[in-house]
Amino acid sequence: MHEWPCELVPGVLDALAWRVGDLAACCRVSRMWNMWATPRLYERLWLRDHLRVIRVFRTLADAPHLARMVRILELRVYPFGLPAEQLEQLEEQIVRTLHAAVHLRELCWTRDGSLNDRLLDTMFAHLLELRKLEITGNSRLWSPDLLAMRLPPSVRELHVVLPDRSLVQHLAAIVERAAPLEVLSVLCMVRAYGLMQNSALITDALLETLAGSTRLRRLTLVGCKNVHGPGVVRLAQAGALEGLALEGVGMPPEAFAQLLPFTHGLRALTLTYPGRAEDVAPFFARVAELVSGCDALSSLTLYARSGSPPALGSDGEEAPAAAPMHPVRSAPLPTAATTEVAVVPAAAAATSPALSTSLVRRLIFGRTARTLRRLWVLEMGVSLYQLEMLACSALAACLEDLVVHLFEADVARLAVLLSKFSRLRSVHIMSHVRSAAEYARDDLLYIARHCGEHLAQIGFRNRVWNVVVRGDERHLAPYDMAAGVYPEKLLAVRAVR
Repeated sequence: MHEWPCELVPGVLDALAWRVGDLAACCRVSRMWNMWATPRLYERLWLRDHLRVIRVFRTLADAPHLARMVRILELRVYPFGLPAEQLEQLEEQIVRTLHAAVHLRELCWTRDGSLNDRLLDTMFAHLLELRKLEITGNSRLWSPDLLAMRLPPSVRELHVVLPDRSLVQHLAAIVERAAPLEVLSVLCMVRAYGLMQNSALITDALLETLAGSTRLRRLTLVGCKNVHGPGVVRLAQAGALEGLALEGVGMPPEAFAQLLPFTHGLRALTLTYPGRAEDVAPFFARVAELVSGCDALSSLTLYARSGSPPALGSDGEEAPAAAPMHPVRSAPLPTAATTEVAVVPAAAAATSPALSTSLVRRLIFGRTARTLRRLWVLEMGVSLYQLEMLACSALAACLEDLVVHLFEADVARLAVLLSKFSRLRSVHIMSHVRSAAEYARDDLLYIARHCGEHLAQIGFRNRVWNVVVRGDERHLAPYDMAAGVYPEKLLAVRAVR
Protein backbone atom coordinates (compact mmCIF):
# COMPACT_ATOMS: atom_id res chain seq x y z
CA MET A 1 0.00 0.00 0.00
CA HIS A 2 1.46 3.35 -1.05
CA GLU A 3 1.58 6.17 1.51
CA TRP A 4 -0.85 9.01 0.82
CA PRO A 5 0.64 12.47 0.17
CA CYS A 6 0.82 14.15 3.56
CA GLU A 7 -1.04 17.24 2.33
CA LEU A 8 -4.18 15.15 1.70
CA VAL A 9 -4.40 13.60 5.16
CA PRO A 10 -5.73 16.66 7.11
CA GLY A 11 -8.61 17.09 4.65
CA VAL A 12 -9.60 13.43 4.98
CA LEU A 13 -9.47 13.59 8.77
CA ASP A 14 -11.49 16.81 8.89
CA ALA A 15 -14.34 14.89 7.24
CA LEU A 16 -14.19 12.42 10.14
CA ALA A 17 -14.43 15.06 12.87
CA TRP A 18 -15.69 13.63 16.19
CA ARG A 19 -16.12 10.11 14.74
CA VAL A 20 -14.22 8.44 17.55
CA GLY A 21 -13.99 4.91 16.08
CA ASP A 22 -12.82 6.09 12.65
CA LEU A 23 -10.27 8.54 14.06
CA ALA A 24 -8.90 5.86 16.40
CA ALA A 25 -8.43 3.57 13.39
CA CYS A 26 -6.66 6.35 11.49
CA CYS A 27 -4.22 6.74 14.38
CA ARG A 28 -3.01 3.20 13.67
CA VAL A 29 -2.42 3.60 9.93
CA SER A 30 1.07 5.05 10.14
CA ARG A 31 3.17 7.53 12.07
CA MET A 32 2.17 10.34 9.73
CA TRP A 33 -1.55 9.55 10.09
CA ASN A 34 -1.12 9.26 13.84
CA MET A 35 0.45 12.71 13.96
CA TRP A 36 -2.61 14.26 12.33
CA ALA A 37 -5.36 12.01 13.71
CA THR A 38 -4.47 11.98 17.42
CA PRO A 39 -5.16 15.71 18.04
CA ARG A 40 -8.52 15.35 16.30
CA LEU A 41 -9.37 12.26 18.33
CA TYR A 42 -8.83 14.08 21.64
CA GLU A 43 -10.00 17.53 20.57
CA ARG A 44 -13.55 16.92 21.80
CA LEU A 45 -14.47 14.39 24.47
CA TRP A 46 -18.20 13.67 24.68
CA LEU A 47 -18.61 11.50 27.78
CA ARG A 48 -22.08 9.97 27.96
CA ASP A 49 -21.12 6.44 28.95
CA HIS A 50 -19.97 5.39 32.44
CA LEU A 51 -17.26 3.03 31.22
CA ARG A 52 -15.92 5.63 28.81
CA VAL A 53 -15.67 8.18 31.63
CA ILE A 54 -13.47 5.80 33.60
CA ARG A 55 -11.25 4.85 30.66
CA VAL A 56 -10.81 8.36 29.27
CA PHE A 57 -9.74 9.98 32.55
CA ARG A 58 -7.45 7.06 33.37
CA THR A 59 -5.74 7.50 30.00
CA LEU A 60 -5.47 11.29 30.16
CA ALA A 61 -4.21 11.34 33.74
CA ASP A 62 -1.31 9.10 32.73
CA ALA A 63 -0.67 10.90 29.43
CA PRO A 64 -0.57 14.68 30.00
CA HIS A 65 0.50 15.27 26.39
CA LEU A 66 -2.88 13.89 25.27
CA ALA A 67 -4.75 16.01 27.83
CA ARG A 68 -3.13 19.09 26.31
CA MET A 69 -4.92 18.30 23.05
CA VAL A 70 -8.41 18.52 24.60
CA ARG A 71 -10.36 21.62 23.62
CA ILE A 72 -13.94 20.58 24.50
CA LEU A 73 -14.91 18.32 27.41
CA GLU A 74 -18.52 17.30 28.05
CA LEU A 75 -19.20 15.26 31.18
CA ARG A 76 -22.90 14.39 31.31
CA VAL A 77 -22.77 11.07 33.20
CA TYR A 78 -20.86 9.81 36.23
CA PRO A 79 -20.22 6.24 37.48
CA PHE A 80 -21.69 6.60 40.97
CA GLY A 81 -21.93 2.82 41.32
CA LEU A 82 -18.17 2.41 41.77
CA PRO A 83 -16.77 1.50 45.19
CA ALA A 84 -15.66 4.46 47.30
CA GLU A 85 -11.95 3.84 46.69
CA GLN A 86 -12.43 3.77 42.92
CA LEU A 87 -14.52 6.95 43.04
CA GLU A 88 -11.71 8.68 44.91
CA GLN A 89 -9.22 7.41 42.35
CA LEU A 90 -11.41 8.68 39.50
CA GLU A 91 -11.70 12.07 41.18
CA GLU A 92 -7.91 12.27 41.47
CA GLN A 93 -7.55 11.34 37.78
CA ILE A 94 -10.02 14.05 36.79
CA VAL A 95 -8.02 16.66 38.68
CA ARG A 96 -4.76 15.54 37.05
CA THR A 97 -6.43 15.63 33.64
CA LEU A 98 -7.79 19.14 34.11
CA HIS A 99 -4.43 20.37 35.39
CA ALA A 100 -2.82 19.13 32.19
CA ALA A 101 -5.62 20.29 29.86
CA VAL A 102 -4.24 23.81 29.68
CA HIS A 103 -5.83 24.49 26.27
CA LEU A 104 -9.36 23.53 27.28
CA ARG A 105 -11.84 26.07 25.91
CA GLU A 106 -15.22 24.54 26.76
CA LEU A 107 -16.22 22.53 29.83
CA CYS A 108 -19.66 20.99 30.30
CA TRP A 109 -20.32 19.41 33.72
CA THR A 110 -24.04 18.75 34.12
CA ARG A 111 -24.38 15.50 36.07
CA ASP A 112 -26.00 16.15 39.44
CA GLY A 113 -23.96 14.90 42.39
CA SER A 114 -20.70 14.56 40.47
CA LEU A 115 -19.18 17.88 41.55
CA ASN A 116 -17.86 18.63 45.04
CA ASP A 117 -15.67 21.19 46.78
CA ARG A 118 -12.58 18.98 46.58
CA LEU A 119 -12.78 19.10 42.78
CA LEU A 120 -13.92 22.69 42.61
CA ASP A 121 -11.03 23.95 44.73
CA THR A 122 -8.36 23.00 42.18
CA MET A 123 -9.98 21.96 38.89
CA PHE A 124 -9.82 25.46 37.35
CA ALA A 125 -6.26 26.25 38.48
CA HIS A 126 -4.66 25.78 35.04
CA LEU A 127 -7.65 26.41 32.73
CA LEU A 128 -6.53 29.87 31.70
CA GLU A 129 -8.04 29.57 28.21
CA LEU A 130 -11.49 28.41 29.34
CA ARG A 131 -14.16 30.44 27.54
CA LYS A 132 -17.36 28.44 28.08
CA LEU A 133 -18.69 26.73 31.20
CA GLU A 134 -21.93 24.74 31.38
CA ILE A 135 -22.60 23.52 34.90
CA THR A 136 -25.27 21.76 36.92
CA GLY A 137 -27.23 24.10 39.15
CA ASN A 138 -27.67 21.49 41.86
CA SER A 139 -25.18 22.73 44.45
CA ARG A 140 -26.08 20.24 47.17
CA LEU A 141 -22.50 18.86 47.28
CA TRP A 142 -20.51 21.96 46.34
CA SER A 143 -20.33 25.62 47.34
CA PRO A 144 -21.41 28.31 44.86
CA ASP A 145 -19.28 30.87 46.70
CA LEU A 146 -16.23 28.67 46.00
CA LEU A 147 -17.13 28.67 42.31
CA ALA A 148 -17.32 32.46 42.44
CA MET A 149 -13.75 32.52 43.80
CA ARG A 150 -12.23 29.83 41.55
CA LEU A 151 -13.94 30.52 38.21
CA PRO A 152 -11.31 31.52 35.60
CA PRO A 153 -11.75 35.20 34.61
CA SER A 154 -11.36 34.09 30.99
CA VAL A 155 -14.90 32.61 30.96
CA ARG A 156 -17.22 34.56 28.69
CA GLU A 157 -20.06 32.03 28.33
CA LEU A 158 -21.97 30.72 31.35
CA HIS A 159 -24.73 28.11 31.06
CA VAL A 160 -26.54 27.02 34.24
CA VAL A 161 -28.82 23.98 34.24
CA LEU A 162 -31.63 23.82 36.82
CA PRO A 163 -30.12 26.15 39.44
CA ASP A 164 -31.19 25.73 43.07
CA ARG A 165 -31.78 28.58 45.48
CA SER A 166 -28.20 28.59 46.81
CA LEU A 167 -26.68 28.96 43.36
CA VAL A 168 -29.15 31.69 42.38
CA GLN A 169 -28.15 33.64 45.51
CA HIS A 170 -24.49 33.56 44.37
CA LEU A 171 -25.16 34.04 40.64
CA ALA A 172 -24.31 37.74 40.70
CA ALA A 173 -20.89 37.05 42.27
CA ILE A 174 -20.20 34.26 39.76
CA VAL A 175 -21.12 36.48 36.82
CA GLU A 176 -19.03 39.33 38.18
CA ARG A 177 -16.01 37.01 38.29
CA ALA A 178 -16.44 36.40 34.54
CA ALA A 179 -17.03 40.06 33.70
CA PRO A 180 -17.69 41.15 31.09
CA LEU A 181 -19.88 38.09 30.44
CA GLU A 182 -21.02 37.80 26.83
CA VAL A 183 -23.32 34.76 26.89
CA LEU A 184 -25.73 33.79 29.69
CA SER A 185 -28.08 30.83 29.60
CA VAL A 186 -30.28 29.71 32.49
CA LEU A 187 -32.43 26.60 32.17
CA CYS A 188 -34.60 27.03 35.23
CA MET A 189 -37.41 24.50 35.62
CA VAL A 190 -38.35 22.23 38.49
CA ARG A 191 -39.96 18.81 38.54
CA ALA A 192 -43.25 18.58 40.41
CA TYR A 193 -45.78 15.76 40.31
CA GLY A 194 -43.85 14.13 37.48
CA LEU A 195 -43.96 17.24 35.25
CA MET A 196 -41.45 19.98 34.50
CA GLN A 197 -42.75 23.31 35.77
CA ASN A 198 -41.42 26.84 35.61
CA SER A 199 -39.34 28.07 38.53
CA ALA A 200 -39.76 31.31 40.46
CA LEU A 201 -36.09 31.65 41.49
CA ILE A 202 -34.88 33.97 38.71
CA THR A 203 -36.39 37.45 39.01
CA ASP A 204 -36.18 40.77 37.19
CA ALA A 205 -34.35 42.26 40.18
CA LEU A 206 -31.61 39.64 39.86
CA LEU A 207 -31.28 40.22 36.11
CA GLU A 208 -30.97 43.97 36.67
CA THR A 209 -28.15 43.26 39.13
CA LEU A 210 -26.39 41.07 36.56
CA ALA A 211 -26.58 43.83 33.94
CA GLY A 212 -23.80 45.73 35.69
CA SER A 213 -21.32 42.89 35.04
CA THR A 214 -22.29 41.88 31.53
CA ARG A 215 -22.25 42.99 27.96
CA LEU A 216 -24.35 40.19 26.56
CA ARG A 217 -24.36 39.04 22.97
CA ARG A 218 -26.67 36.12 23.71
CA LEU A 219 -29.28 35.64 26.44
CA THR A 220 -31.32 32.48 27.05
CA LEU A 221 -33.90 32.16 29.80
CA VAL A 222 -35.97 28.99 30.05
CA GLY A 223 -38.72 28.40 32.58
CA CYS A 224 -38.29 31.65 34.56
CA LYS A 225 -41.88 32.53 35.42
CA ASN A 226 -40.93 35.49 37.63
CA VAL A 227 -39.20 37.30 34.76
CA HIS A 228 -41.73 39.84 33.54
CA GLY A 229 -39.62 42.09 31.34
CA PRO A 230 -37.67 44.88 33.14
CA GLY A 231 -34.67 42.64 33.83
CA VAL A 232 -34.47 41.47 30.22
CA VAL A 233 -34.71 45.06 28.99
CA ARG A 234 -31.91 46.11 31.35
CA LEU A 235 -29.65 43.31 30.10
CA ALA A 236 -30.45 44.26 26.50
CA GLN A 237 -29.55 47.89 27.25
CA ALA A 238 -26.23 46.87 28.76
CA GLY A 239 -25.22 44.64 25.84
CA ALA A 240 -25.49 44.30 22.09
CA LEU A 241 -27.81 41.33 21.70
CA GLU A 242 -27.29 39.05 18.73
CA GLY A 243 -29.26 36.13 20.18
CA LEU A 244 -32.33 36.18 22.43
CA ALA A 245 -34.31 33.17 23.69
CA LEU A 246 -37.21 33.73 26.08
CA GLU A 247 -38.83 30.37 26.69
CA GLY A 248 -41.51 29.90 29.31
CA VAL A 249 -40.90 33.27 30.97
CA GLY A 250 -43.57 35.44 32.56
CA MET A 251 -43.31 38.34 30.12
CA PRO A 252 -46.69 39.59 28.88
CA PRO A 253 -46.83 40.31 25.12
CA GLU A 254 -46.87 44.08 25.67
CA ALA A 255 -43.46 43.87 27.37
CA PHE A 256 -41.88 42.88 24.04
CA ALA A 257 -42.41 46.46 22.83
CA GLN A 258 -39.79 47.68 25.32
CA LEU A 259 -37.20 45.46 23.61
CA LEU A 260 -37.70 47.00 20.17
CA PRO A 261 -34.93 49.66 20.49
CA PHE A 262 -32.36 46.94 21.27
CA THR A 263 -33.12 44.29 18.64
CA HIS A 264 -31.79 45.86 15.44
CA GLY A 265 -28.68 43.66 15.51
CA LEU A 266 -30.56 40.51 16.54
CA ARG A 267 -29.59 37.44 14.51
CA ALA A 268 -31.39 34.67 16.44
CA LEU A 269 -34.75 34.83 18.22
CA THR A 270 -36.56 32.05 20.14
CA LEU A 271 -39.97 32.53 21.76
CA THR A 272 -42.68 30.29 23.16
CA TYR A 273 -46.42 30.34 22.61
CA PRO A 274 -48.25 32.15 25.46
CA GLY A 275 -49.88 30.23 28.27
CA ARG A 276 -53.17 32.14 28.17
CA ALA A 277 -55.60 32.15 25.25
CA GLU A 278 -56.22 35.91 25.56
CA ASP A 279 -52.52 36.59 25.00
CA VAL A 280 -52.31 34.76 21.66
CA ALA A 281 -53.30 37.62 19.34
CA PRO A 282 -51.16 40.24 21.16
CA PHE A 283 -48.26 37.75 21.24
CA PHE A 284 -48.18 37.30 17.47
CA ALA A 285 -48.61 41.05 16.94
CA ARG A 286 -45.64 41.87 19.18
CA VAL A 287 -43.52 39.09 17.66
CA ALA A 288 -44.25 40.54 14.21
CA GLU A 289 -43.01 43.92 15.46
CA LEU A 290 -39.83 42.38 16.86
CA VAL A 291 -39.16 40.53 13.60
CA SER A 292 -39.79 43.68 11.57
CA GLY A 293 -37.31 45.61 13.71
CA CYS A 294 -34.44 43.20 13.04
CA ASP A 295 -31.99 44.13 10.29
CA ALA A 296 -30.20 40.78 10.00
CA LEU A 297 -32.36 38.07 11.61
CA SER A 298 -31.07 34.70 10.40
CA SER A 299 -32.74 32.28 12.85
CA LEU A 300 -36.31 32.27 14.17
CA THR A 301 -37.66 29.54 16.47
CA LEU A 302 -41.24 29.45 17.74
CA TYR A 303 -42.71 26.60 19.72
CA ALA A 304 -45.53 25.72 22.06
CA ARG A 305 -44.95 23.77 25.24
CA SER A 306 -47.26 20.95 26.25
CA GLY A 307 -50.37 22.20 27.98
CA SER A 308 -50.74 25.21 25.70
CA PRO A 309 -54.27 26.51 25.06
CA PRO A 310 -56.41 25.38 22.10
CA ALA A 311 -55.49 26.33 18.56
CA LEU A 312 -56.54 29.75 17.33
CA GLY A 313 -56.74 31.33 13.92
CA SER A 314 -54.20 33.81 12.65
CA ASP A 315 -55.73 36.75 14.46
CA GLY A 316 -56.69 35.01 17.67
CA GLU A 317 -60.11 33.81 16.53
CA GLU A 318 -61.28 30.25 17.11
CA ALA A 319 -60.08 28.08 14.24
CA PRO A 320 -62.88 27.03 11.86
CA ALA A 321 -62.90 23.76 9.94
CA ALA A 322 -59.94 23.10 7.70
CA ALA A 323 -59.87 24.78 4.32
CA PRO A 324 -60.20 22.42 1.35
CA MET A 325 -57.00 21.06 -0.11
CA HIS A 326 -55.92 22.70 -3.33
CA PRO A 327 -52.97 22.25 -5.69
CA VAL A 328 -50.01 24.58 -5.76
CA ARG A 329 -51.09 27.69 -7.58
CA SER A 330 -49.10 29.70 -10.08
CA ALA A 331 -51.05 32.84 -9.18
CA PRO A 332 -49.18 35.82 -7.69
CA LEU A 333 -48.31 35.76 -4.01
CA PRO A 334 -51.12 37.19 -1.82
CA THR A 335 -50.67 40.84 -0.91
CA ALA A 336 -50.27 42.09 2.64
CA ALA A 337 -53.96 42.97 2.67
CA THR A 338 -55.10 39.45 1.88
CA THR A 339 -57.60 38.24 4.49
CA GLU A 340 -57.48 34.51 3.81
CA VAL A 341 -56.82 32.63 7.03
CA ALA A 342 -54.90 29.36 7.06
CA VAL A 343 -55.77 27.04 9.91
CA VAL A 344 -55.05 23.54 11.08
CA PRO A 345 -57.65 20.82 10.53
CA ALA A 346 -60.59 20.82 12.93
CA ALA A 347 -59.62 17.42 14.36
CA ALA A 348 -56.40 18.89 15.69
CA ALA A 349 -57.72 22.35 16.51
CA ALA A 350 -59.02 21.32 19.90
CA THR A 351 -55.62 20.50 21.26
CA SER A 352 -52.91 22.26 19.26
CA PRO A 353 -51.83 25.90 18.83
CA ALA A 354 -51.46 27.28 15.31
CA LEU A 355 -49.06 29.67 13.65
CA SER A 356 -50.40 33.12 12.81
CA THR A 357 -50.82 33.89 9.12
CA SER A 358 -50.31 37.58 9.88
CA LEU A 359 -46.85 36.74 11.23
CA VAL A 360 -46.11 34.70 8.09
CA ARG A 361 -46.93 37.80 6.03
CA ARG A 362 -44.48 39.85 8.09
CA LEU A 363 -41.80 37.26 7.38
CA ILE A 364 -42.31 37.28 3.62
CA PHE A 365 -42.93 40.98 3.04
CA GLY A 366 -40.27 42.37 5.39
CA ARG A 367 -36.48 42.45 5.18
CA THR A 368 -36.46 39.08 6.97
CA ALA A 369 -37.41 37.40 3.70
CA ARG A 370 -33.86 37.98 2.50
CA THR A 371 -31.96 37.36 5.74
CA LEU A 372 -33.64 34.33 7.37
CA ARG A 373 -31.63 31.11 7.09
CA ARG A 374 -33.31 28.99 9.76
CA LEU A 375 -37.03 28.75 10.59
CA TRP A 376 -38.21 26.30 13.24
CA VAL A 377 -41.88 25.99 14.23
CA LEU A 378 -42.45 23.20 16.77
CA GLU A 379 -45.69 22.03 18.41
CA MET A 380 -47.45 24.87 16.61
CA GLY A 381 -49.52 23.92 13.58
CA VAL A 382 -48.40 25.16 10.16
CA SER A 383 -50.81 24.74 7.27
CA LEU A 384 -49.73 23.89 3.74
CA TYR A 385 -51.20 27.21 2.68
CA GLN A 386 -48.84 29.03 5.03
CA LEU A 387 -45.95 26.94 3.76
CA GLU A 388 -46.97 27.87 0.23
CA MET A 389 -46.82 31.56 1.17
CA LEU A 390 -43.25 31.05 2.36
CA ALA A 391 -42.32 29.00 -0.72
CA CYS A 392 -43.59 31.67 -3.11
CA SER A 393 -41.69 34.52 -1.44
CA ALA A 394 -38.10 35.76 -1.53
CA LEU A 395 -37.52 33.61 1.55
CA ALA A 396 -37.41 30.52 -0.67
CA ALA A 397 -34.10 31.70 -2.13
CA CYS A 398 -32.25 31.94 1.21
CA LEU A 399 -33.80 29.52 3.75
CA GLU A 400 -31.44 26.61 4.59
CA ASP A 401 -32.96 24.91 7.66
CA LEU A 402 -36.70 24.35 8.08
CA VAL A 403 -38.73 22.63 10.82
CA VAL A 404 -42.53 22.66 10.54
CA HIS A 405 -45.32 21.06 12.53
CA LEU A 406 -47.89 19.74 10.05
CA PHE A 407 -51.40 18.34 10.39
CA GLU A 408 -52.13 17.76 6.70
CA ALA A 409 -50.98 14.71 4.75
CA ASP A 410 -50.28 15.53 1.10
CA VAL A 411 -46.91 14.15 0.05
CA ALA A 412 -47.06 15.38 -3.54
CA ARG A 413 -47.98 18.92 -2.62
CA LEU A 414 -45.44 19.06 0.19
CA ALA A 415 -42.71 17.86 -2.19
CA VAL A 416 -43.56 20.61 -4.67
CA LEU A 417 -43.56 23.30 -1.99
CA LEU A 418 -40.25 22.21 -0.48
CA SER A 419 -38.66 22.01 -3.94
CA LYS A 420 -39.09 25.78 -4.21
CA PHE A 421 -36.60 26.36 -1.37
CA SER A 422 -33.53 26.26 -3.57
CA ARG A 423 -30.92 26.46 -0.78
CA LEU A 424 -32.58 24.09 1.67
CA ARG A 425 -30.03 21.87 3.46
CA SER A 426 -32.19 20.38 6.20
CA VAL A 427 -35.93 19.85 6.60
CA HIS A 428 -37.70 18.19 9.51
CA ILE A 429 -41.43 17.51 9.82
CA MET A 430 -43.08 17.32 13.21
CA SER A 431 -46.65 16.17 13.85
CA HIS A 432 -48.89 14.80 16.57
CA VAL A 433 -49.56 11.09 16.57
CA ARG A 434 -53.29 11.79 16.28
CA SER A 435 -52.95 14.09 13.26
CA ALA A 436 -53.37 13.16 9.60
CA ALA A 437 -49.72 14.00 8.89
CA GLU A 438 -48.08 10.58 8.64
CA TYR A 439 -45.00 10.43 6.46
CA ALA A 440 -43.27 7.09 5.91
CA ARG A 441 -39.65 6.66 4.88
CA ASP A 442 -40.67 6.28 1.22
CA ASP A 443 -42.59 9.55 1.45
CA LEU A 444 -39.51 11.34 2.75
CA LEU A 445 -37.41 9.80 -0.02
CA TYR A 446 -39.94 11.07 -2.58
CA ILE A 447 -39.73 14.55 -1.04
CA ALA A 448 -35.93 14.45 -0.91
CA ARG A 449 -35.73 13.56 -4.60
CA HIS A 450 -37.77 16.64 -5.47
CA CYS A 451 -35.79 19.09 -3.32
CA GLY A 452 -32.83 21.16 -4.42
CA GLU A 453 -29.27 19.93 -4.76
CA HIS A 454 -28.22 21.18 -1.32
CA LEU A 455 -30.55 18.99 0.74
CA ALA A 456 -28.42 16.88 3.10
CA GLN A 457 -30.83 15.83 5.87
CA ILE A 458 -34.53 15.07 6.24
CA GLY A 459 -36.56 13.86 9.19
CA PHE A 460 -40.01 13.06 10.54
CA ARG A 461 -40.82 13.21 14.25
CA ASN A 462 -37.91 11.53 16.06
CA ARG A 463 -36.39 9.90 12.97
CA VAL A 464 -33.60 11.47 10.94
CA TRP A 465 -31.94 10.45 7.67
CA ASN A 466 -28.99 11.80 5.74
CA VAL A 467 -29.56 12.38 2.03
CA VAL A 468 -26.82 10.73 -0.02
CA VAL A 469 -26.25 10.86 -3.77
CA ARG A 470 -25.26 7.73 -5.68
CA GLY A 471 -24.89 8.36 -9.36
CA ASP A 472 -27.98 10.23 -10.48
CA GLU A 473 -30.17 8.96 -7.63
CA ARG A 474 -30.74 10.16 -4.09
CA HIS A 475 -31.05 7.74 -1.21
CA LEU A 476 -31.67 7.97 2.52
CA ALA A 477 -29.08 6.73 4.99
CA PRO A 478 -29.63 6.49 8.78
CA TYR A 479 -28.41 9.49 10.70
CA ASP A 480 -24.74 9.16 11.52
CA MET A 481 -24.66 8.84 15.31
CA ALA A 482 -20.95 7.98 15.14
CA ALA A 483 -20.23 11.68 14.73
CA GLY A 484 -21.35 12.14 18.32
CA VAL A 485 -23.63 15.09 17.64
CA TYR A 486 -27.39 14.68 18.03
CA PRO A 487 -29.54 16.83 15.71
CA GLU A 488 -30.11 20.10 17.50
CA LYS A 489 -33.72 20.31 16.35
CA LEU A 490 -34.52 17.18 18.38
CA LEU A 491 -32.78 18.58 21.46
CA ALA A 492 -35.24 21.48 21.37
CA VAL A 493 -37.79 19.28 23.14
CA ARG A 494 -36.02 20.04 26.42
CA ALA A 495 -38.62 22.72 27.16
CA VAL A 496 -41.44 21.55 24.93
CA ARG A 497 -42.39 18.43 26.86
